[in-house]
Amino acid sequence: MLRFSNVADGNEMPPFLSVLKDYCAHHKVINTRSVGADGETLEISNYVKLRDKGKNSEFVRDLQNVKGVQHVNLYSDEEHI
Repeated sequence: MLRFSNVADGNEMPPFLSVLKDYCAHHKVINTRSVGADGETLEISNYVKLRDKGKNSEFVRDLQNVKGVQHVNLYSDEEHI
């Protein structure tokens, strides 16, 4: 699961989508909520399947470098029940 905050900049296509497309085989938004007093900051949660699990640090770094993206957290669930 991936969670991050994004400050809307008025673009129709958010710039973080290109990073998701580069690194993820699949991604799906599971929750979006408005945070902060301005109402323009969104906290976005996604289910993601990375193309290459060995590049998770690069993925987080590149996402953090996107203008408006903050508080990037990537959670991994590798426990098999």
